[in-house]
Amino acid sequence: MQALITIARYLAKRAVKTEWRAQGRKVQYIDIREITNATNTYLGEHKAELLREAWRHPALVRHRQQQGQRLAQRAVISAIRQKGQRVNSIAPEELQKLVREYVEEHPELRECGCF
Repeated sequence: MQALITIARYLAKRAVKTEWRAQGRKVQYIDIREITNATNTYLGEHKAELLREAWRHPALVRHRQQQGQRLAQRAVISAIRQKGQRVNSIAPEELQKLVREYVEEHPELRECGCF
């Protein structure tokens, strides 16, 4: 998952900058390549903990919820179309009700952290 790696890199970069600031270095004057190299090193050394922290990050939690919502909505719309009904004729509130019922019927969506 690209979002997971992106947030892990963000957390690694933030940790490197915080460490340098604690040493008294002026981060705004450090070359970008040096920051990137230090971030890559930090990410390599602390990969497991950064990935765990990134998995619990609020932005990624919200991203997983949105993906799960889209997946459930696509499945419901596909089922409606297979029955020969038109999706445009269904009210948005009714569609949301059908999506909630779909999620209740499929607990694997909750297990993956989508809801």
